[in-house]
Amino acid sequence: MNFFTFKKKIKVALSFDDAPTIDSVLFSGEVRSQKLLEQLSKKKIQEAAFFCNTKKEQNILQLSKYASAGHIIGNHTSTHPDLTKVSAEEFIRAIEEADTLLKKLPTYSRWFRYPYLREAHKQADKNRTVKEYLDENEYLYGYITIESYDWYLDELYQENKNTISENVFKKFYAQILHDTLLDGCSIAKECLGKQPVHVLLLHENDVNALFLSEFINLAQSNGFEFVSMKEAYSDSIANKKWDRLPQSMRRPEGIAKEKKLTVSTQYRWLDCNKIKSEFLSKIDTI
Repeated sequence: MNFFTFKKKIKVALSFDDAPTIDSVLFSGEVRSQKLLEQLSKKKIQEAAFFCNTKKEQNILQLSKYASAGHIIGNHTSTHPDLTKVSAEEFIRAIEEADTLLKKLPTYSRWFRYPYLREAHKQADKNRTVKEYLDENEYLYGYITIESYDWYLDELYQENKNTISENVFKKFYAQILHDTLLDGCSIAKECLGKQPVHVLLLHENDVNALFLSEFINLAQSNGFEFVSMKEAYSDSIANKKWDRLPQSMRRPEGIAKEKKLTVSTQYRWLDCNKIKSEFLSKIDTI
């Protein structure tokens, strides 16, 4: 579906997983955080959400910068375990460890996003045990509506940053994310029959710290409106009844499966090989 078949502005909120990330070749964690905050401030993005891991307590100082800027801090566990590979008890312990540290931050909310978005839906007892814990402790489920491979764009940039101009890469990055928005909107239309307030999954990484405003400019020029995560999680698909789905994190697709709907639209760019091939084709034409 082409964007211009949509009849009104589509709202999108930004969420970032895996904060705080460690030092990279380009930036220290502290510098990356500052640059990402500058990108958000430049585009007047308020109340984005950062779903955080707390492997090292000193990293809380880095997260405090996001909280001080008014962005929401959510729980992404202490150690980023894959629920399909650990016990429910170990997984819950990682949630509790993160909660103990994150609740020191003024904008911490009991919003929880599963690492890898994996809810162990094929392991019914484990799935149910974790969901019961989240419900009993009044967590809001940190679902998404649009998934991106910005993490692979980051890898691609790191591999090629010495051989390609920053300007060329940022335009490529922005176009891939914009295409991903369009695909996510088409999928939501098939799954839900409407457009929710979308939640875009991103990560706290270098390409977002460098180029996020380029993507936002492109999306805004095509009619997207960026809103707060609080507005997104006030949408009707945030209803608790949908939390109980075996696969609730990818919310439109989860609802479609519950309703036994067939979804024909696929994301173009949730494939590393396709992204790399597109990147190389762009480079060849320069």
